[in-house]
This record gives sequence, C-alpha cells and structure tokens, in this order.
Amino acid sequence: MRAIPFILLMLFAAKAHGLECTTSSSDASGTAINPLSGLNSCTVTPEAINVTLYDVGICTAAPSVNTNFTLNYSDCVSLYTNNSGQSIALSNNTKFDLNEEITLDEGIYTHAYLLVGSTFSVKTKFEFNYTATTEDNAQNSGSGQYCYTDGSSYALGHSSNMTCSADSSLPGYDASSEYLVELFANYPGSGGTNNYYPNASATIDGITEKFDLFTLNSSKAIDGTNTLTPVARPYIAGVQQLSSPITITGSETNIDTRVSVTNGVFLGFAPNGSSTGGGDDYDCTTVGGCLVDALWGGLGFRFVAF
Repeated sequence: MRAIPFILLMLFAAKAHGLECTTSSSDASGTAINPLSGLNSCTVTPEAINVTLYDVGICTAAPSVNTNFTLNYSDCVSLYTNNSGQSIALSNNTKFDLNEEITLDEGIYTHAYLLVGSTFSVKTKFEFNYTATTEDNAQNSGSGQYCYTDGSSYALGHSSNMTCSADSSLPGYDASSEYLVELFANYPGSGGTNNYYPNASATIDGITEKFDLFTLNSSKAIDGTNTLTPVARPYIAGVQQLSSPITITGSETNIDTRVSVTNGVFLGFAPNGSSTGGGDDYDCTTVGGCLVDALWGGLGFRFVAF
C-alpha cells in the first residue's frame, strides 16, 4: 500500500480528424467533411474548453457493466471524486493540481476512467483574410474577418454559436455551450449508438490511446432511451485500456493525466443555398458558405505515473 500525491494535468480533446484552418478556409476551400456534423469543416486550437469533472480513477481490470446498467468500478481506485463537479477550463500548457493524496496497492493498473458532465463549452476566436459570414438565422449573425464563439448555445437543430465582426478588439468573447451526447451515433466507423461510442482514439504525447465512451443518466446508468438532452443524460464516462499499464511500486510520486486541445475544435460551414427547414435548420445565402459552429472534436485522456 502506497500513498501518492495526485497531480492532474488535463489538456482536453486530442487533435481532431480534419484539415487545420487557414485564413482562407471556407465551405469551398481548405475544409473537409466533418462526420460529426456533416459540414465542411477545419480545425482550430481553442482558447479554452470548459468541462465539469466528477470522478477519475485507475483500475487493475476494465470496469464491467452491472445488471442495472451502471458501471462496476470494483477493480478501480478513485484518484479524485467531486459529487458536485469541479469546473475546469482546459487549455494547452495549463496544469491543475487538485491537491489529492491517494493510497494505492502496489501492482499493475491496466485501465483508467473519467466521469465528466455531458455539457461543455468552447471558447475560440479565428481571423480570416476575407469577410466571413455567419449563417443567416444565427442568434448573433454578423460578418467580418474576426469570428468567435458568442456565448449562445449550439445543439442539433439550433442556430450557430459563432458570430463574425470587423472589430478585432472585441473584449472577452464568451464560451458557447455545447452538448456532446448527440454526436455519439454519428461518429465515423464507431459502430456506436447514441449512448455508446466505442473505440474512440486520441493521440497524446505522440501516443495513440483508445477508449470507450458511455452516456449516463442521473443514476449514472447507461441510458437506453433516445432522449438526447443534458437532463436525461448529465454524464459521460470514458473507460480506457492503457497503452502503457501503470506499475505502482515504491518509486512513483505522482500520477499525471494528459490530453491536448491542439486543433481540438471544428469550425463548420454551411453551403451557399442552404435553407431553413433542413435537419439542422441552416440558412445561408453567401457565396463560399456561412460559418455555423465551433464543435469540440471529442474527449480523450492519458494517464502516466512517474
């Protein structure tokens, strides 16, 4: 049995699968289809991604599923638990010390898990070399070289969470609320459903980690309904088989959790000619397309003992 100070270094959402945005990116140029949204998109590094952390731990075997569809953590040790949730703003080169000291049995830990809130927010700003335009029915429609998250909420069937302006000095643009659960069933090649997202991957520190994601209801059970709302599904659990198992002996002093936000957000464009009434209610009458949203590329994490 060994007591270990726990330092949590979290940089969320590994590099999204897509083309990196350039100043000339638009629906017609420098973008590729984002399977999560179906839009031509490119990726940017956000200023921050804001998440709520409830639980994080490591395990000597993969958590199983109980008969009531909750996850069985009997082979796991929680490194940090906050039933009310700890809000953290994640950005590159940011370190969070949760000042926890935990006791672990010496041995080999093969899996890790995270429990986070299903709602999150993205804060980003990007400068184009042309006058970009938001979709016509955006809550804060606008045009200009500088496009940023505007504080409005984006979810399936709702309007843009972006606005554009010619003013480069706009102060304190707000993070825009988003909801990850609705994307599960659409992720390419996942074979997933709207409550299960298997074989997700993230490259962190040059190492590709794979993990499964689950949406959980208020009882922290895997939710089997089609109700894609934060009230019905307030939690997302991520379970990872570690690419490098953690061996706890007498020499470790810290356990580290790392993720990267580099190019972790998609900027999506609706095509010219889109009309209100479609599945996502886009409305764009601008040549080159209209900026619609800033979407988080997905949850990824990695654990290291040292």
